[in-house]
Amino acid sequence: MERQSKRVERVWLIRHGQTEYNLHARALRLSAEGFNRIVRESEESRLTPEGHGQIERLVGHYQDRPLQAVHSSPLPRALQSAEILSDSLELPIICIDGFREFVPTEVKPLFFPDRDRTLRCWFLHSMSRQFIPLFPVSESVWQARARIKKAWRELLAWTPPDGGSGGTERLVAVHRGTVLILLWALWWDRQWTVVNSDVSNGGITEIIRK
Repeated sequence: MERQSKRVERVWLIRHGQTEYNLHARALRLSAEGFNRIVRESEESRLTPEGHGQIERLVGHYQDRPLQAVHSSPLPRALQSAEILSDSLELPIICIDGFREFVPTEVKPLFFPDRDRTLRCWFLHSMSRQFIPLFPVSESVWQARARIKKAWRELLAWTPPDGGSGGTERLVAVHRGTVLILLWALWWDRQWTVVNSDVSNGGITEIIRK
């Protein structure tokens, strides 16, 4: 496993293209239940036409790269993005469950539960609970960090079913939260350095071996 990881010199993390979920304005005011509904529905959100275009415009970057597969989170929006890359590059798609998004936890306000707040406010409320999980949450930040680090190791160790080399580069369709948590996890890693980071829809984060 360690021998294989040394052969990987570069990883490209592609955030999925735009979805309907991404179009929600952060200043939108809604109830706790409205926020919770958005959280539940986000798991199945799919690419908009603009989202398709954002990924299609990236294909040319990877035509001549030493890639053996397109890796992906299993969530629909990431898989759709991976399929666009896969079809154009004629590479198989390999799902890694650990690269799924870090989803906000549903909120249950103790005070003024019926008061509307902005979407941004609800996100901050949810994130604070996930950083300091005094109450049950869907997944804490610390659990997500461990999950994503494990997925990173799985990515580096991957080899094709035919037993050949996995190549020196990896291309992965993932999510904003996944990228941010992975970069946090790699901050102290002496083997890797981030040369570019863009977590906007269709953005590219490039990580290379030092």
